[in-house]
Amino acid sequence: MNFETMSIFGKIKIQTFGRLGVFALVATTVLVLGTTFLSVREVRSIEQNWASYKTLISYKLELLNGLQQDLGYAAVIEPMQRYARRAPDATSTTVITTNLAAAEAKIERYRRTEISAEEDKALTVLQGSINLYRRELQRWESLDTIDAASHAVDQTILIEHTQTTTALQTLHMSLTESHDRATEHVTEATKKTQWIMGTLGGSAALLLGIVVSLFSGLFRWRIIEPLTQLSCAMQTIAAGQYAVGVPYADQDDELGDISRTVTTYRDIALAREKAEKKWRALAEELTQ
Repeated sequence: MNFETMSIFGKIKIQTFGRLGVFALVATTVLVLGTTFLSVREVRSIEQNWASYKTLISYKLELLNGLQQDLGYAAVIEPMQRYARRAPDATSTTVITTNLAAAEAKIERYRRTEISAEEDKALTVLQGSINLYRRELQRWESLDTIDAASHAVDQTILIEHTQTTTALQTLHMSLTESHDRATEHVTEATKKTQWIMGTLGGSAALLLGIVVSLFSGLFRWRIIEPLTQLSCAMQTIAAGQYAVGVPYADQDDELGDISRTVTTYRDIALAREKAEKKWRALAEELTQ
């Protein structure tokens, strides 16, 4: 600290100095609390977004599992094969159309969620398969022979079922990849937030330490040391040594007020001592 800086601090009154110290401590505390609040809010935001995303993924997986059941081989293809061959245990077209309607409703619910271009393409394929199954059921009713219907199953429905299975696999893979990307994003965001919290927290703690150290040094230099010097001067005066100088009498602050008061008492005591010496000398002259 150079002389000019010391002169500036030396002109600050103790009361003002204390207020500055309190302000610095409060500002640093607010910084620490604000940093903590923002970091905690960011973590909560990440957790809330992750919870919402997991809910969305769970909902999509539920719909996907339903689609796999409604459009599966046992739910659609086998019943259609038995119906086409007019087997004795053939399921009526009502059961098949019911499964197709349920699958179509799930596709519509899936589309209402946030989907990627890949998911949209797969859903379009599934909707096309449902439309084809319905057309084939209507067409089979007009076929004259069982062989013709069976041939249509082998040539059309089985090929379409392969495309349906591929589309369902595409949806499953898309959900898996989205989940992996989201997990990676949340992990990176959490690490980044933790790093920011640690960095800002460490910086705030360092700043608080610097402020405390700075004001501790200034407090010692501005208050403790002057009061110590004034105390020594007062003890010297109390011992009867009035020639001692009283420091800080020229300062326009609380220390200056104390120093000037001590100086006044010193001057009064010195004048009284001189008067006593004068009267003793006069008394000795009169007694001779």
